[in-house]
Amino acid sequence: MSQPNLEHGNELFHDAYGAATDDATRDVPVLVLFEDKLFARQGSTTKVRTVTTPAFDALKNATHVPIAAFALARGRAPRDVRAASGDLGDAASSLLRKRKLEQIR
Repeated sequence: MSQPNLEHGNELFHDAYGAATDDATRDVPVLVLFEDKLFARQGSTTKVRTVTTPAFDALKNATHVPIAAFALARGRAPRDVRAASGDLGDAASSLLRKRKLEQIR
């Protein structure tokens, strides 16, 4: 294949890749939660909503439980969090006890 053909093929690739990237950027919304504001950006449009409702706070708190349980199970949580692991319920406490037993063996 000659050099001009390769260059032309490269240009076609970059044109198609750029168009696909632009389409993906426009089509995929980006959500950012900062303090009590939810920022939703899609393309060049940004919307901001305040999200301080009891239901949202309960949902947000509930999503932290599996993350904390995972950190406890992996032994990567800070010592004060591990000490308070009973607050996470029986499942997290059981995982923590199992991890401690594995470390003793």
